[in-house]
Amino acid sequence: MHADTGVSLLRTEEELETARRAYERPTAVGRYALVGLGALTLGSGVGLVLAHYATIAFAILAFGLVLMILGALQHLFYVQGKAHWPDQLTLLDGGVEVVLHNGDVRAFEWTDPKIDFEIHVRRSKRDDGEDARLFWHMDRKVPPCPLSAEGFDRIRTEALRRNLSYQEFRRGRGRRELRVYLFAAQEVPKLKNAADWAPKAPDSPGSGS
Repeated sequence: MHADTGVSLLRTEEELETARRAYERPTAVGRYALVGLGALTLGSGVGLVLAHYATIAFAILAFGLVLMILGALQHLFYVQGKAHWPDQLTLLDGGVEVVLHNGDVRAFEWTDPKIDFEIHVRRSKRDDGEDARLFWHMDRKVPPCPLSAEGFDRIRTEALRRNLSYQEFRRGRGRRELRVYLFAAQEVPKLKNAADWAPKAPDSPGSGS
């Protein structure tokens, strides 16, 4: 499949950049907080070592080291999140394709038996319409993809036209209401064994207990 031959489902570049920063903010803040607190804790531990409070000092040093390791892991998650951010999400004749920031491509065809995605729609925090996001369950590394209003309508309409399994439900009320749309491949009924269809032979005379 080729992304340049289909219809884009994502928001504008400016809206995507805003959504990306909001998605990355908790991880970015967390890594700085953990590293900063870890450095402060390690410094306190070193000070206690110099003051000959060895027992408590080593406990504090160990805690500071743990915080630094957690900060490094948080930084790794941040880098991975940037690499997997969706740059393109395209509706094609044969399916849907997403191109990630690191150049990787994920795609599914409408006939794929492993199709599994959902769309969440809620009121925008800026009160300028609705916020729709596609969750790509075929690969959990792909973050939620911000859909344009037209993109949401197009992929939902096409999924229904392709007769995918479909469920819809709502959570919350008023401004906090969340609409959830679940899509998956239709389950193909399993054929029974031909022997199960054949009529059973009548019991012979005298049979039975």
